[in-house]
Amino acid sequence: VLFRSVASIEVLRGPQGVLQGKNTTGGAIVVNRIRPKFNETDWYMSAQVGSYRERQLQGRVNIPLVDDTLAMKISGTTKQRDGFWDNKYLGGHPGKVDFQAMSMSLRWAPTDNLDALFTYDYVKDRGEIPPQDPRYNGRNPFKNEANMQEYQRYDLDGFGLNLSWR
Repeated sequence: VLFRSVASIEVLRGPQGVLQGKNTTGGAIVVNRIRPKFNETDWYMSAQVGSYRERQLQGRVNIPLVDDTLAMKISGTTKQRDGFWDNKYLGGHPGKVDFQAMSMSLRWAPTDNLDALFTYDYVKDRGEIPPQDPRYNGRNPFKNEANMQEYQRYDLDGFGLNLSWR
């Protein structure tokens, strides 16, 4: 969800069907996120503003719940921006960004041999795709004459459980 929540990125070349599933014939990119830390409270927050009413807010907090046994990490991001294309055909300014995401991880290590990590991810996108119609007015590609608006609307819930036994 957040760049500051990434521990490492692995680029696996070639077919990875044995380890990553049958549809990874061209390779895989594996993003490993920071795991919740026991006995350590920390947090991160970032805000950004820009042109076309751009607003971004990101945050992450690590909360130890039981010493050396249970910890939780919560992170989230929100991004909004108005569109900056000028649609001469339909009017308006397509290409807006309206995106929210959050992630919660719960790490439990009841013994030295068992480490469990449960994750929940939620993504909500209500933005618009920049105009895909190649017609434009003159030499300025940001003055578009697309005859349809292209929205992206999705909600995603993801759950994961990783058990490590030594």
